[in-house]
Amino acid sequence: MEKEKITIENLAGMVQRGFSGIEGRLSKLEEGQNKILQKLEGVDRERIDGINASVKNFENIFAMPAKK
Repeated sequence: MEKEKITIENLAGMVQRGFSGIEGRLSKLEEGQNKILQKLEGVDRERIDGINASVKNFENIFAMPAKK
C-alpha cells in the first residue's frame, strides 16, 4: 500500500475548507457579544441610578447633604 503524498497545494486547500464559513460564525458571535455588553451596560446604569436614588433618600431622611 502506497501512502498518498500531500502537496502544499492540497494542504492549503484542506486548511481553506476547514476555515470556510468561520467568518460568518465569528460575526454572529461578535453580534451576540455586543448585545450582551449593551445589556450589561444598561444593568450597571440602572443599579447605579438606584444607588444614587437611595443615597438621596437617606440624605433627605437624615438631612445630611453628601460632601462633594
